[in-house]
Amino acid sequence: MSGYRPIIDRYESVIGNAFNLGTARDTSILKIAQVIAQLGNVEIKHIEARPGEVKSFALDSAKANDMLGWMPGVPIEIGLERTWKIAESMKGF
Repeated sequence: MSGYRPIIDRYESVIGNAFNLGTARDTSILKIAQVIAQLGNVEIKHIEARPGEVKSFALDSAKANDMLGWMPGVPIEIGLERTWKIAESMKGF
C-alpha cells in the first residue's frame, strides 16, 4: 500500500502513467494461490496447467523507483496478508 502515497502526492506529474508495484521477484501463481488459500482458510484444487498458461510472473518496479522513489519493502506473503485484512475489513461497506 505504500506505493499509492507517492502517486497521490505527485498526481499532476504522473497523470497518464502506469506503475508496477511489486517485489520484482519471480513468483509462481501457485504460490500466490496457496498464500491466499491459507489466509481464507480454504483448500485449493490444483489441476494440470493448460497450454500457454502463465506459471509465474515478476513485476518490474523500476519506473516506480525512478519517478516516485518507491521500492518494494515487504515480502509478497506479508503484502497479500495486509491486502487480505483490508479487504476483510471492508466487507459490507
